[in-house]
Amino acid sequence: MAKTTPPRFKPAPLNEQQIRDPQVLRARLDEASAAAVMRDAVISERDVQLAQSVKDLDAASAQSKALLETIAAQEVTIKASNTQIAELSNTNRALQAQLDKLTVNRPKIAVDNLVRQFSSGIEKINTEARKAGGSMMLVDNLEVEIKGGIDVADGLRITQLPESAINAESVSTLRFTLKPSTVIRMIDDDGDTELKPGG
Repeated sequence: MAKTTPPRFKPAPLNEQQIRDPQVLRARLDEASAAAVMRDAVISERDVQLAQSVKDLDAASAQSKALLETIAAQEVTIKASNTQIAELSNTNRALQAQLDKLTVNRPKIAVDNLVRQFSSGIEKINTEARKAGGSMMLVDNLEVEIKGGIDVADGLRITQLPESAINAESVSTLRFTLKPSTVIRMIDDDGDTELKPGG
């Protein structure tokens, strides 16, 4: 906006003769009056410009305040988003850890195979004891209790549970007793003793 400068009225000095001349004095008065009118117009225009400048300044101030409020609100939103991202990241890591545990191939064994292995082991111990002769100790009764998970996806299987799932509510208990079959002693014609299992 252009700056308007009010005109300055500087009357030329009058000599004594001009001072006594009414026409000269009137001309000087008219000149001064015109300069005053012009000056008032310029001042009025400046007042209008000043009022407009104040309005523009108020509008700029309001706009700046609104902008600062918007920035503050965005900072709050960004902070909340960062917090939410951190929480989601932690949740994601926890879920991934659980998924990794679930995808681990846990050892499994069919129940019949488990019983056979125990039975085979006992039979091996007893056989070796008999071969050794002398004072031998035989296993004739073994009670087994196993705690673990039950998997029925492909037959009945015992599966190892992860550490996080080992508690009284989640484990299953499998109990069975291994006993030797009935042994019947028979004596043949030569007097040799033969051991045969019986039902």
